[in-house]
Amino acid sequence: MAQLGVFLTPPPQHPFYQITSGILGYDIWAQRHCPSSLADHLDADTLKLWLGEAPIFGIHCTIGGAALFYDEADVDEIKARLAWIASRTTPFGLVNGRFFDDFHANPGALVSTFDSPDGAIQRLHRQVVTIVSPLHTDSRYASAVPHLDERPREIYYRTGDPWALELFTPHWSLMTGTPDRASWDTARELLASRTSLFSDQSTSTLEVTDIQLVRRGEDGYFTVIGSFPLRG
Repeated sequence: MAQLGVFLTPPPQHPFYQITSGILGYDIWAQRHCPSSLADHLDADTLKLWLGEAPIFGIHCTIGGAALFYDEADVDEIKARLAWIASRTTPFGLVNGRFFDDFHANPGALVSTFDSPDGAIQRLHRQVVTIVSPLHTDSRYASAVPHLDERPREIYYRTGDPWALELFTPHWSLMTGTPDRASWDTARELLASRTSLFSDQSTSTLEVTDIQLVRRGEDGYFTVIGSFPLRG
């Protein structure tokens, strides 16, 4: 089986990508590891704990998948479906990039978000999870099903992801292992003061012109195995 996801990953030359990939210490486009830009400000154990699993995925917004498994024989069909979706989707802009202070997983995760004024990112998500996700054969969320509320459980049985459809919240993870509010506050202040993230329009806006199919490798890290230009 293949663990796949559909991501919005900014182009490598974009300032938002450069800063955030530097924080994570992983460039998903180049499949290259480097010391985190926070290594001079946090000791190694604290940095590893606070980053959590975020570096594994690279900087991205999950549109669909990530925790889903697919049959190897279906990978070409998945690519064909994504190409079909992309051919009917117009490029769109995201604005108002910021730290997502009200994210539901705080303080266990420090994430960022952007607004999609015309709802384009939600429409893209809905298409992916209703056209691609039904091909999945297994989900890492399976063990959580008994603890889910009714609606997340219904969405799980349809898509494999209990936080899809109307529960989808676009976000780009920066840290996923902050253990408490004090560490979250410290991390947020550190990122705000030691990077130029969201200091001006260059990092607070994104133009979405393509979507990526990613796969988790044997080393545990995701890599891009297909990129599909939006041509609607």
